[in-house]
Amino acid sequence: MKNYLVCASLLLWICASAMAQIQHVGQPLHWEESVPTVAYKTFSALDLDVLSAEDAVTATMKDAPWRFGIEHDVNWTMETHGSWTEEDGMRVWRMGVQAEGATSWSFYLSRFVVPKGGELFVWNGARTHFMGAFNHLNVKEWEGLALSVMEGSDVVLEYREPLNIHATGEIEVAQVVQGYRSLLRREAELQAEMSAAGPFGNSGACNINVNCPEGDDWQVENQSVALIVNGGFAACSGALVNNTNNDGTPYFLTANHCLGSPNSWTYYFNHESETCSGSTGPTNNSISGGTLLVADGGSDVALIELSSTPPSSWGVEYAGWDASSATHTSAVGIHHPSGDVKKICFENDAPYQSSTGGAQVWWINAWELGVTEPGSSGSPLFNQDHRIIGQLYGGAAACSGSVNNGAYDFYGRFDVSWGLGVSQYLDPNGSGTLVLDGYPTGFNSDNGCTDPTACNYSPQAIFDDGSCAVNDACGVCGGDNSTCGGCTDATACNYDPAAIIDDGSCIFGGAGVTVTILTDNYPGETTWSLTDVSGTVVASGGPYATQAVEEVTQVCVAPGCYTFTINDSFGDGICCAYGTGLYTVSSQGTVLATGGEFTNTESAEFCLGSGFGCTDETACNYDAEATTDDGSCDFASCLGCTDAEACNYNPDATVDDGSCVMPDPVDGCTDTCDFPVSVSEAALAQTAAGTAVEFGAFGTLSSLEVTLDWSQAEGTGAWPADLLVEIGLPDGSCVALGGYDVTSATCTDLGNYAAVWPDTWAVSTAGTYTTSIDLSAAALSGTGLWSITLINGWATGGSSNYDATFTMTGLCTSDDIDITGCTDATACNYNPNATADDGSCEFDSCAGCTDASACNYDAAATTDDGSCEFDSCAGCTDASACNYDAEATIDDGSCLQLDACGVCGGDDSSCSGCTNPDADNYDPSAIVDDGSCIVPPDCPEDLNNDGTISVADILELLADFGCTSDCDADLNGDGATNVNDILQILAAFGGECD
Repeated sequence: MKNYLVCASLLLWICASAMAQIQHVGQPLHWEESVPTVAYKTFSALDLDVLSAEDAVTATMKDAPWRFGIEHDVNWTMETHGSWTEEDGMRVWRMGVQAEGATSWSFYLSRFVVPKGGELFVWNGARTHFMGAFNHLNVKEWEGLALSVMEGSDVVLEYREPLNIHATGEIEVAQVVQGYRSLLRREAELQAEMSAAGPFGNSGACNINVNCPEGDDWQVENQSVALIVNGGFAACSGALVNNTNNDGTPYFLTANHCLGSPNSWTYYFNHESETCSGSTGPTNNSISGGTLLVADGGSDVALIELSSTPPSSWGVEYAGWDASSATHTSAVGIHHPSGDVKKICFENDAPYQSSTGGAQVWWINAWELGVTEPGSSGSPLFNQDHRIIGQLYGGAAACSGSVNNGAYDFYGRFDVSWGLGVSQYLDPNGSGTLVLDGYPTGFNSDNGCTDPTACNYSPQAIFDDGSCAVNDACGVCGGDNSTCGGCTDATACNYDPAAIIDDGSCIFGGAGVTVTILTDNYPGETTWSLTDVSGTVVASGGPYATQAVEEVTQVCVAPGCYTFTINDSFGDGICCAYGTGLYTVSSQGTVLATGGEFTNTESAEFCLGSGFGCTDETACNYDAEATTDDGSCDFASCLGCTDAEACNYNPDATVDDGSCVMPDPVDGCTDTCDFPVSVSEAALAQTAAGTAVEFGAFGTLSSLEVTLDWSQAEGTGAWPADLLVEIGLPDGSCVALGGYDVTSATCTDLGNYAAVWPDTWAVSTAGTYTTSIDLSAAALSGTGLWSITLINGWATGGSSNYDATFTMTGLCTSDDIDITGCTDATACNYNPNATADDGSCEFDSCAGCTDASACNYDAAATTDDGSCEFDSCAGCTDASACNYDAEATIDDGSCLQLDACGVCGGDDSSCSGCTNPDADNYDPSAIVDDGSCIVPPDCPEDLNNDGTISVADILELLADFGCTSDCDADLNGDGATNVNDILQILAAFGGECD
């Protein structure tokens, strides 16, 4: 008997697992008993001739998915369709579908939220196969569930839950797929279709099964590839990819052009024939749904995180990759052409870089073995090192009968995808790794968990490394029960029906807050946060990926006060320069904050619950019933003139602000309200400010009606929207509006060009431009002198002509307005516009030396304070003098010139001497001759200088004869008195000297 029970249990397990998604232990009620009564929805039989003709056309299109069924959009709930019964202490709901000739059925549940204890099954009418149980562990973040294909002409959904649980499951069916040709490939069907479909099933005859001998070296990488089914189509292929943490996170690579809603897809792993010639393969390893992480047409890449991690028993591989832009010598593709079992193709030549359709691609000229087909899109391209270098984008390769047609294919480049967002997931720690092997085989082919009952069992492991783990209560392998924690009390506002373990987070008496973001054209710039009074972030969102869609986030918060902050990283808000984005924060139908026109950030404060309000009795909005001040007290909106006799009486004011203007005894009230102010600036240069136009007024400026005649005076590319307007208030403060890249140095910024001026102003066309600017929130009030200044707000745009008229809505001008200020014309702060002295006159800031010849002359001074001095700036002012003082402004007579020796103020003595080269005492360094030269006589033989060369001269020579140094009678200058000197004097004997 025991053996019989074991066999029966085994058969039940086989029947269930033959169609197994990730599901949990269990079986439909009364599985081995008679068929229960089921309410069926009957669909019409399909026209197979028409479908066949349509399929023949799409079979030639590489980017067209392979269709196996027709999609029916429905709106079924457990309240509107099917039937309920009570059986064995359970509430049971069943709903069936049937159609003549249907080969299979599959379903997309747009809502699948079931409590713990609730279970869903799918079984065929013949009751030979079932899928399930699908329970609370299968509830996805998006609350939808795509169910795998169940074969048969009639199929039943069966849901049950215990009678004693309070929560009720919610199941809504949005799509039913009626199969007309088998995705799962039964042998009888294959034989009937063989002549039309080729020897290998759905794909062309030249395709090669991955388990043929050609694929022997690629069995590890083969385990990463999966088939994507979307509704009634075998849409694309893709592959699991490893990340640098080697942790088995289920990242799945496919093509951007395959995208629809990845959370409604079913991903089939290990759908391959065990033999080289087989045409069938298992479909019992599938995962429902995934979250899109990256999508970019720059390399036609999409990266998805699957909703569940494939069990280790599936033996999947997380493929390695190469993001280095290296040159590759050959390539291999593994894929599911036309929804067929897995195939492999080979390119023995080097793929080369190219571009097509705006994407950077690897180009395959022609496959040596095998081809790709529709349904192959998104499949991985491996290089000679067994690493992914791209995913299939498109091409023309196909079978021509049983041979390759020799055409091309192209794959989006993985190295380009790396820079388009893929790296942040596959290299989460920013290690800089560009080449990575697969996991677990490529990472560690020896060590791992060898226990087949463990959730992380590794069939590749040889040695057990002690890492074996079991699923926690949340179904997480080796988990700590933290991933399914939450509030399990259905009466709490943050009740989480998917939570299994209560984590103490239940909020009672709280309120639901809904944050709705209508994205603009650059959703990646938008983020937001919701913080409580302590600054703790209780919710956040963004950045977003899709343009012009509503992103809705619902939050449950405790009673209290909160701040909602929205940010735009580019600084132009979410409306209206690039799209018409809008944010709305609401609770229980009440809008708490809304907007879209801001710059970098905008915040709104609000409180939820009872007892919140303004508790200050002096405030305009004092709330006598409030017990907790929420920071909303307003002290300005009720200010104004409360005197009914005044010209500017404000019937809405409850607190008098002293601004009352009484009527003139003769003329009465001469007020002019909502008056225009004209400001013109011709050829106003870039960044330049014009002249302030001043006017007296009183009131609160609620809006500006602007009419601008604009043209560019110099340069190109300027806009009317470049205009920056400064509005000065009577209290000396000011606000600034507009400006492209120039901001006010002193005024409070109320928004740049994108927040202030309409989109129609962002053009370079001369003309008249109008708009209305709401300033009610700025609380711009006062009585006295106002001003408007125009500034060219583009730093590089050249000059522009501005002729503007501003209607000052909310302000009034009157002859009775007192403009306070200093009325003393001798004061430093004299205000010629002031009509009433306010005692502010001061005389020190403008006092100084007014003598323009003084060293400390102050051009700004209007009152001489006796401080003039003339010494600190005295000196030589002659630029030609050798002691010229460039800083001196008063000449003190000290100027000097260089003497002949180059000495400043010298007397030539430092360079004087004998300048005659013939003199005995000639000084070659002397510049000035001082008369000291000693020149030898013209008649050297006249030794006694009597003018005649006689015996007396001979006798003197003879007296000096024989002298060898410093000789008196050395006539020839050779240093000695000798025979040569005697011969010289004898030759001149008797002569006379001139």
